[in-house]
Amino acid sequence: MYSRAVPTYPPFFLLILKILGILLDFSRFKMNIIVRYRYFVHLLKIKNYQYKTLYVIGFKILILQ
Repeated sequence: MYSRAVPTYPPFFLLILKILGILLDFSRFKMNIIVRYRYFVHLLKIKNYQYKTLYVIGFKILILQ
């Protein structure tokens, strides 16, 4: 399935992780964060499925921490 090496995280992915971390700190309700997370993903119009899964995995790691 993978013809190339595993892609590195795009710069905006790390930026969104930082933004999500800030939202996670200042918001008490996870639903608000999930809505904002989906809004950010929609805003960036990510069409690559691999990058979408990276976002979801990073987001879940943020919630679990």
